[in-house]
Amino acid sequence: MNIATIFEKFIFFLMPKAVVGGLEVSDSVIRFLGTRGKMPNFSMRLPPGLVSEGQIKDYKNAVAALSAVKKHIDPRGNRKVNAVLTIPSSVVYTQTFQLPYVAKDDLESAAEFNIKMLSPLGKETAYSDWQLIGENQDQLELLVAFAPAAIIDEYVKAVTEAGFKLISLEFPSLSIVRLIKESGAAVDVNLPYLILNLTSEGLDFMIMKNGNLYFDYFQPWKTAGDGSRQINWSEFQETVVREVRRILNFYNTRWGKIENLILITPSFHDRLTALITQQFSLKVQPLTLRAYGKVAQSWFTVLGAAWRGNISRSRDTAISLMSVRVKQEYFHEEVLLLINLWRNIAAAALVFAIAAFLAVNVVIGRVQNLVGEHLRDISGIALDIDEINKLKNEAEEFNRLVDLIGGVKADRVDWVTLFRKIIQTAGPRVTIDRISIPSVSQLIGVSGNALNEASVFEFERNLAAKREFSDVRLPIASIQRTVAGRWAFGVSFALVEVPFLE
Repeated sequence: MNIATIFEKFIFFLMPKAVVGGLEVSDSVIRFLGTRGKMPNFSMRLPPGLVSEGQIKDYKNAVAALSAVKKHIDPRGNRKVNAVLTIPSSVVYTQTFQLPYVAKDDLESAAEFNIKMLSPLGKETAYSDWQLIGENQDQLELLVAFAPAAIIDEYVKAVTEAGFKLISLEFPSLSIVRLIKESGAAVDVNLPYLILNLTSEGLDFMIMKNGNLYFDYFQPWKTAGDGSRQINWSEFQETVVREVRRILNFYNTRWGKIENLILITPSFHDRLTALITQQFSLKVQPLTLRAYGKVAQSWFTVLGAAWRGNISRSRDTAISLMSVRVKQEYFHEEVLLLINLWRNIAAAALVFAIAAFLAVNVVIGRVQNLVGEHLRDISGIALDIDEINKLKNEAEEFNRLVDLIGGVKADRVDWVTLFRKIIQTAGPRVTIDRISIPSVSQLIGVSGNALNEASVFEFERNLAAKREFSDVRLPIASIQRTVAGRWAFGVSFALVEVPFLE
């Protein structure tokens, strides 16, 4: 076990990872599922028209429904429920694109530039995000998703008003592919798969390659049949065959050949399998899970979202269609929780020191009484030199303990003020990942990541300008480009003025 693993477990002991569940909202149902802790699973059918074609049409009743789900999960209603929200595929547009490998040095800028060119919606009216899905020595492959900002804002507002705290926001195909990659039985993630998810809203087609989502296409029932949610078996067969053929042709022209299809359907599994195998050279298999094997297939989407909640935020680089403001609010809340944690640790240490001081006082009092009794016993008789030396040594030992307790009481560093000073110096473009303080007399190490390289050097200059800090060192070798496109770094400095509690 290396030092990093030990440190991570120590931090988890001090500040356990927040319990996060999956929250799915579709046209017909709301589902919540938690994979850790004592979170209950719960679902609620929605009346027709409350959510339609992926959009909230009746905001007031949508909030009421979400609040009812929240109340079932948290009957006392005294806390926010952390959730990864997945919304209907019908309001999300996805596309893959390639970049030359040299773009990896400034991947975030290159990706953002291409997203502006690819976006089917205006920059001001849409939210977008991307993730790296593949790379070789020549090129990088990225998946980008777009969604109308007005629709996303409505979901975020309703879910937040109902008492949930959003960790991230995604769409069903992203949740399903994650579930297959992490828990799919008899699935080789190195092979490409066509995935067909039959839902109450329509047919969701996905392509998984190397364990990542490469393609997503949603076919609602109203466009598959006569314009209503009703569709006969003949029309259904025609739709499935037509769309599977289109997707296979699309994949064959870009990446090669697909030989496997994963079928997720609550009914007609045997008939659909027979239909697909008769029409195409595909091996059809149901989705079975290594973990949570008893979960019904209709819960697979929300289970995939809940799985994302188990990933630490620093390692979660998947697409999240939330505004920058919502992401920053979550980060600020986490920083405040960390500050409060260290404040509580400092308070607990102070209480312990006081308790130890009082205990020593009691011991000293008893020793004084014991010494008094000894003095009375030896009064009027010849002094025992050995006994006197013993008492002298005991008195010196207790005097040393008193001095030690006094030093502990005086040396109460105000950690909260120190951490706040470092975070404020970092500014909005720099994220602090770790602060290492061996002691106040040694160099303090700070590691983090920044929006760009200039922000890293700006942080170094800001530290050097503070009178509380000196000997600021930023090794050039510590500045590295991350997969997410940010700049990781490590800086150290010494404390000139140590803040102490009053």
